[in-house]
Amino acid sequence: GGTCDMLSADCGTNRERCPNSRYGFLMILNHHGIMGLKQKVRIGDKFYKCVQIGSQIWLAENLEYLDDNIVLGNSEVSSTVAQANWYTNEQINSYGLLYNYTAVKYIEDNKSTICPGWHVPTEAELKVIADLGYTAIRDNSWNNYPGDNSSGFTLKAAGQFNGTFSNKGLSTGLLSITTGGDLVRRLNSVNLINEISSTTKTIQLSLRLIKDSHTSSTTLSSLSTAPSEE
Repeated sequence: GGTCDMLSADCGTNRERCPNSRYGFLMILNHHGIMGLKQKVRIGDKFYKCVQIGSQIWLAENLEYLDDNIVLGNSEVSSTVAQANWYTNEQINSYGLLYNYTAVKYIEDNKSTICPGWHVPTEAELKVIADLGYTAIRDNSWNNYPGDNSSGFTLKAAGQFNGTFSNKGLSTGLLSITTGGDLVRRLNSVNLINEISSTTKTIQLSLRLIKDSHTSSTTLSSLSTAPSEE
């Protein structure tokens, strides 16, 4: 119970409470050496689950942040206007929003107010997730080649939007902040493929945030105001 606002990487064995955590919230280690955090972080109006993978701390859900600077629901895609889309009101909690690169860049440029202590991942940070392989990071939302989600990353088959929605249940992409010319780097997961590759800045894909670099005992600041879950 209580508020989860402290994280420690110096925890013991499986299902052992961490003595360095202020509230002693439960950490779970698995065979990947990955620590599942029963902890939530507030960004905008929503509380997100988070997970630690090695030295990285990630949102364990796709972002669905929206404000007046991001245009929602426009069917005409753009590389200069910050845009986002979702499937239905019922599915947003499962799949989050799909963003174009301009929206992702807006979130990164304003991270100090939108998501203090967190940022849009770089290509190198996403590669750590890609290198785990599709089985460890995918959940059961995949029609083809679902995973066991042993990492706790919970990668959804959210598909994409590029004028129309496509590939929900079949693929997903997680955008990075890394670009090369007119292209943006992303984690591309489809069928047996789990890789870092390039795509256009107009396509709208999912987004995860990663916590800023931390030491073995890091305060999650004012974002962490939700009770832990048992």
